[in-house]
Amino acid sequence: GLLTGGSFKSLGEMRFRGEWLMLLGFALQTVLPVIVPSGALSDRAMVWVLWFLPGVILAIALAFNWRRPGIAIAGIGVMFNLLVVGVNGGMPVLVAAATHADIAVEGVLAQLEMSWLHVPAVPTTALLYLADVLPVPGPSGWRGLASLGDFLLAVGVMHSVFTGMHGDEEYF
Repeated sequence: GLLTGGSFKSLGEMRFRGEWLMLLGFALQTVLPVIVPSGALSDRAMVWVLWFLPGVILAIALAFNWRRPGIAIAGIGVMFNLLVVGVNGGMPVLVAAATHADIAVEGVLAQLEMSWLHVPAVPTTALLYLADVLPVPGPSGWRGLASLGDFLLAVGVMHSVFTGMHGDEEYF
């Protein structure tokens, strides 16, 4: 946005309907997993309380702002992630896709063992095309797997930030 004449001042002037819901959703998804003691909840309860419920709050906030550039795309991404997690009780990860991002399968399996949110994809996984199946290349330590929802969320947020840096309020 800066390279095309946008400014952080314009970005700071962006206003959203239900801003407090967005902040609550983000805060719950980032703070609760850190402060809830390990073992206090089952993995299944952690998914619902610490990820799914804040995700629904965030989706509602995004729905209030669907006309703002990029927000509808981000909202669809959030909904895709909520759908696949809700149906499978966690975010399925296609371990075989890790090889396409030059990630050691053993490393992915070890991370799955420690994750309360991610589950290995199996032949009966529902909506596998919405799971973490997209290899994300990059430097070592940054590679990973992402979902279609993650991709749409990132594109939507980037579009919203870009237009916000240019003071684009014509959609309201």
